[in-house]
Amino acid sequence: MSTPDDVFYRNLYQHVGFALIAADTDLKIRVWNQAAARLFGASSERMIGAHLLEIVPAERRALVERVVRRVLRRGQTSEFEMPHHDFAGNPLSLAVTVGPIRDESGTRIGIAAAFRDITRRVLLEKQVVATRTMAALGSLSGSVAHHFNNLLGGIATSVDFALATSDPVVIRRALQATADSIARASRITRSLLTFAQGISQDDRQQENLDKIVWELLEEKRPRLTEHAIRLTFVERPIPALPVPAQHARTMLDNLVENAVDAMPNGGELLVELYATEKDILLVFQDTGVGIPPEDVERVFQPFFTTKGAVSYTHLRAHETPEHLVCRLLLEK
Repeated sequence: MSTPDDVFYRNLYQHVGFALIAADTDLKIRVWNQAAARLFGASSERMIGAHLLEIVPAERRALVERVVRRVLRRGQTSEFEMPHHDFAGNPLSLAVTVGPIRDESGTRIGIAAAFRDITRRVLLEKQVVATRTMAALGSLSGSVAHHFNNLLGGIATSVDFALATSDPVVIRRALQATADSIARASRITRSLLTFAQGISQDDRQQENLDKIVWELLEEKRPRLTEHAIRLTFVERPIPALPVPAQHARTMLDNLVENAVDAMPNGGELLVELYATEKDILLVFQDTGVGIPPEDVERVFQPFFTTKGAVSYTHLRAHETPEHLVCRLLLEK
């Protein structure tokens, strides 16, 4: 005869708002609630006694079995996401939480698995990412077009000067200005290719990060002094960490130049390089003017700048905010 508590708990697992499945240590299904029947298109009469892995897509069964066995062995709850499909064959994304079931003595006697349909959330997240990507690409395209337009305008002006004079000195200056503009256009093109393809073929040279940082800061020290900026470099020993030399120098140079731009009346620039248990951190901190909060999320977008002029390298990391710690996390 059922007690009130039996009825309560039976109604609880039957009507809870997610698919609840319980299995014994042999992974034979013992509990299959109504939400599970709706999600997987199978009744409890059919699934009670069936093997738990029958509801898992074939290509995921080995992985899911390892997770479930680990839960039984260690007694720890595990969470993961799993692609699936409904009874009509439509793709689903499921969030799964698997935990151990214990008896009164604490012995693990089975597992409970909760399945939630997160298909709509996953689709919305993909749409948001796609929208942001298109917005970033639009901004990038506009910036690149604006910069190329400026370069072409300068080239046209230089050529006009050269054509309008017979003075060799003027012609030479015009040609030099044209050559400089073409070189900047070439750097833009290389940056775009590197951004699209990864590390460029001409940046295979690797050097240790600490050496690159030290050399770059020593090179920049006179410029910082000229602008009344006091440089403090705090370096603690780090493991050898080879990085693409040219890209690292360009990035660090831009960080220093951003600090200079952000402190027109002088200030302090603190650079720290040290290792933690998991990461190597390179920290830039200055007393600059900062950036608007609405621009913070855009600081790592290619070609993004708040200076009005477009940067010609995609490695310009950010506009330096007030006391901002720019962390370069590199896996050991």
